Amino acid sequence: MRLRTLRQRFLLLLLLPVLLLLGVAGLVGFWQVHEHLLEQWRESALFSLEEAAHVIDMRLARPGEALKVVADLQAGRELPAEQWQALLAKVPGVVRAKVEPEPSPTVDGTAEIGPHPGGRGPGAGLGRGMGGMSAEGVTASRGRWGMRLLRVRPAQVAGPEYSTADQANLVTLSYQVQDEQGRTSGRVELIMALEFFLEDLQALRWWQTSQVLLVDRQGRILTSHGYDQPRRGTLDQSGDPLEIQTLAALQRSDSGTLLSGHPARRVSGFFALKQAPWHLVLSAPGDRVLAPVFGFLSAYSLAVAVALGFVGLIILAVTRGITKRVAVLGQAAARVSRGDYAEVEPDACCDEVSQLAMGFNLMLAGLRERDYIKDTFGRYVDEEVARKLMSRPEARRLGGEQRPVAILLTDVRGFTQVCERLSPEQTIAVVNRYLEGIINSIQGHQGIIVDFLGDAALAFFDTLDQPIEQAVRRALCCSLEVRQASQEFNRQARQEGLPELATAIALNAGEVVVGNIGSKARTKFGIVGGPVNLTARLQTLAEGGEIIVSDQFLALAGPAVRVEKSLRSLVKGFPEPVNAHVVSPQQDCGLVMGDDCRLSHLDRA
Repeated sequence: MRLRTLRQRFLLLLLLPVLLLLGVAGLVGFWQVHEHLLEQWRESALFSLEEAAHVIDMRLARPGEALKVVADLQAGRELPAEQWQALLAKVPGVVRAKVEPEPSPTVDGTAEIGPHPGGRGPGAGLGRGMGGMSAEGVTASRGRWGMRLLRVRPAQVAGPEYSTADQANLVTLSYQVQDEQGRTSGRVELIMALEFFLEDLQALRWWQTSQVLLVDRQGRILTSHGYDQPRRGTLDQSGDPLEIQTLAALQRSDSGTLLSGHPARRVSGFFALKQAPWHLVLSAPGDRVLAPVFGFLSAYSLAVAVALGFVGLIILAVTRGITKRVAVLGQAAARVSRGDYAEVEPDACCDEVSQLAMGFNLMLAGLRERDYIKDTFGRYVDEEVARKLMSRPEARRLGGEQRPVAILLTDVRGFTQVCERLSPEQTIAVVNRYLEGIINSIQGHQGIIVDFLGDAALAFFDTLDQPIEQAVRRALCCSLEVRQASQEFNRQARQEGLPELATAIALNAGEVVVGNIGSKARTKFGIVGGPVNLTARLQTLAEGGEIIVSDQFLALAGPAVRVEKSLRSLVKGFPEPVNAHVVSPQQDCGLVMGDDCRLSHLDRA
């Protein structure tokens, strides 16, 4: 998007840093709170799992304790297996009980096994033996001998296996029974519903809101809670990377937590039971765990939006006045481009925009003055000389005053023949480069160029409240520099294969009318009078490379020049012959003037 207005730039350049600052602060705060909440969840999850595992372990230990109580109540009496099974079936949580006395050894060492109804031995109905019990193998075994329960030692926990008859997952708890000598006298198997061990967990708050799995060390899912459908199979069967990592972790450690993604998309924890080779696995979506921090982010984002909107309104209110004032300056600048130099009204306050308005008005004053200088004096007058002249009242009105000046006129000999050898483009290029040196020399000596006549240049040197001798010497120094510039031009022209130019220079001094010549629509600062005409006639008498002066100029120059030759000639416009002198400087121009003959002689006060 291209920003076209100052107000848009203000909004972007001020709101963007604020947005970045608040955004970075929000992200840093989010990350810190995120880490804190995850650490809290880890601690809470492990505590909850440990609490649940303790509850299940207590339930798993309860049948063994009940078995010991039953044995103590019978005072070690020897009872038939059927009576033991009937007593144990009354233990809370027991679905069925199975008692198997150990056969008594015979003399030859073989076990003596009594008859059993249905022709089954004492091991019949165990299904998978120590690994579990089938639906058909949970009936009580009958023997014709009795068994005493003296010492009960837990053997192992197997299952759960689903029983279609009981419509439940059954867990088999196996115990060994020992006699007075510590020998194994039998085995007791208590078949219990898995849900019995989970009953006390229903009251726990997190059990109602989380997803919980009970798995064995191989990852087989024993039961699940908090899912739409009961989970079956193994923990890694779903292909979920977090569950695969959890299975690997619980096979290495008894407890731990895991995270998936940054920020955590899902979280998981596990804890091992002590009474059974099982693990409780807890999992939850990350957004549920991080709900407070996401709520904080939502509130923070809303606050940031409100703050940015408020800041934006302030910026719009503040910049409205600024942009309006800048627009006024822009409109004034557009009027200046059309030549309308109307000033703008500065504000009462003193801020930067007001200073800009005052500076704009100063610029307009300067432009008006520069345009007046350009219109009055042209482009070839040094600005400081022009300001010095403008300080005079007569410089700003039509007409002028009569005062002495020094006059210089340059011309190129044989220029018509030179033009015939060059193309129009080459002719203009040569003239412009030639006149560039002439202009720089005249301006450098405070000369005022009146006009260009093709390859000729007419200039005069005003006294500027100084003696006429100073103007004469500036004109003399200027003529010497013009001749040097012409020689340098010819040197470069020879190198480039261009024709050389022979410059004739005429100098005169006298009283002329100096002032604005023209009309109110167009004026030009110049000179008129007889000395101007005489200068034009003198330059026709000079050869290329010569400096020719009048009697009056020679008298004012004094010893600064040496006359090489003099001549007297009748010229057009003058009834009497005039004297002309070809001169050369006696010494260096700086020594002649007593100082640098350039702008340092101008009174700049």
